Amino acid sequence: MKRFVMSALIGVAVTFAGPVAAKNVVIHGSTTVANNVLLPHKGDIEKSSGHMLKVVANGSSRGVKAVANGKADLGMVSSPLDSVVAKINKKKPGSVDGNTLQAHKIGETKVAFIVHASNGVSSLSLEQVAGILTGAVTNWKDVGGKDAPIVVVAEDANGGIRTLVEKKLLSKKEMTPSKFKQVPNGSQVAKVVNQIPQSFGVSTPASVTGGAKTVKTDKDITQPLILVSKGNPAPELAAVIDAARNVSTN
Repeated sequence: MKRFVMSALIGVAVTFAGPVAAKNVVIHGSTTVANNVLLPHKGDIEKSSGHMLKVVANGSSRGVKAVANGKADLGMVSSPLDSVVAKINKKKPGSVDGNTLQAHKIGETKVAFIVHASNGVSSLSLEQVAGILTGAVTNWKDVGGKDAPIVVVAEDANGGIRTLVEKKLLSKKEMTPSKFKQVPNGSQVAKVVNQIPQSFGVSTPASVTGGAKTVKTDKDITQPLILVSKGNPAPELAAVIDAARNVSTN
């Protein structure tokens, strides 16, 4: 009798355990991660993980803050997590506790420096790029182009691409070009470059659209694509992370 009761209880437990129900996973942050991985492969990630995704591309810093504050399940960042956290806390000390966050690299891409289609400059050294971004070089004629002032176009200070370039190329100094047009996120850089013939944009290959063209450089700046969780990711989040990593590397 006892064996029968025990078997019945086990059967009930198995019945109720069943497969894990699909959940909606909210992901905020980097437009670079969104445009390179999550949006183009959204269907594959959902199918592989068994969960639905709600992706909001609004910038690396916003993604980190959303995860830290519990407004998103995962964040997207396109710069090392510690750099993004440091920039957030520099602006408002104590905003984010980086010790509570975990970075999960799912892939990488390269920073793209872009110009208007009519610009005759096709290559630059990273030293020249740094000069443009710091204001040491202000005219295209100084780097082999026409006599025209250089207008730098980049995402605002919270963006992952900008944070990465400032860290790797400018020794953590902020961009200070003589003429500067900032946009809310990296995906808008190419759109503005297409409208300004003398512009110089800081973007990624996946975001280059229209007539904008990429300038060759003597070295590449590699950009990590990262998902961020608060603490150890729950099973459904781990499944999404693994699925995103698989589509990114295949």
